[in-house]
Amino acid sequence: MIEFFAPWCPACRHLNPVWEDFATWSLDLGIKVGQVDITSSPGLSGRFMITALPTIYHVKDKQFRPYRGPRSKDDFLLFIEEKRWQSIEPISTWYSPDSLLMGGISGFYRISMEMRNLLTVLTDTYGIPVWATYLLCGGVTIAFGLALGMFLVICIDFFYPQKPFPRTDRTDTRDTNRTNNDDETEDLEDDLEEDINKADTKKTK
Repeated sequence: MIEFFAPWCPACRHLNPVWEDFATWSLDLGIKVGQVDITSSPGLSGRFMITALPTIYHVKDKQFRPYRGPRSKDDFLLFIEEKRWQSIEPISTWYSPDSLLMGGISGFYRISMEMRNLLTVLTDTYGIPVWATYLLCGGVTIAFGLALGMFLVICIDFFYPQKPFPRTDRTDTRDTNRTNNDDETEDLEDDLEEDINKADTKKTK
């Protein structure tokens, strides 16, 4: 059982004594109970896509199941003893923390944390105004995004080159349309001439 927390999170501080009490039962239950501070392990929190705190996971046989039940010691104990985790659908392989996709996302989490640390150093150590540091970090982020986007476009064009569109001869199309229109006009003239001849024949009779 793994809990993701942050020192500044009030809900995490409220859960901490309960979690520590639950951890004392780990040997009796035959499990391991741990905690992950997202402020010191941004890459790991990125692999698990932590968006709310505290977040708890049950891990067994490389299957990751999120725990969303009540957060009391007795509920945690029953969750393990009665194997209630078996009724929870594990995370899909695509979003599994050990997948290639989540590994890439963990890299972005690390970058964001480094940017935040850089922001703190610029303001506290060098005395740069906050608005200037945000402007600098925003510019770097935009430049990095543009470079990454250009790189992806180049890769896509290299591996999946665009097929040329078939060229159509507009002159031939126009000539064909004109020919068809001329034929229709001739047919109409022939029909009109026939009607006139029939009318004249009836008058003669």
